[in-house]
Amino acid sequence: MCDSIALGMLFFSDLDKTLVYSGYPDQVCVERSEDKEITYMTPEAIDIFNDLVNIENVIFIPCTLRSYEQTIRISILQSLSR
Repeated sequence: MCDSIALGMLFFSDLDKTLVYSGYPDQVCVERSEDKEITYMTPEAIDIFNDLVNIENVIFIPCTLRSYEQTIRISILQSLSR
């Protein structure tokens, strides 16, 4: 076997209406455009997402029609952009 290959997990997900939503009560704003709040997540969803992407060898890949600039407006993704 090849010991140099690190096993990991790829986490693919859509963004709009899957991870982020238009505003609902008790949600946290995670995206702004021109100082306007536009998308939100629940605090629990933010915690779960952050826990998952901070696991060693987990790589998050957003599947979206958004441009790169639109994608990195989402605050929870800004630290993941490379």
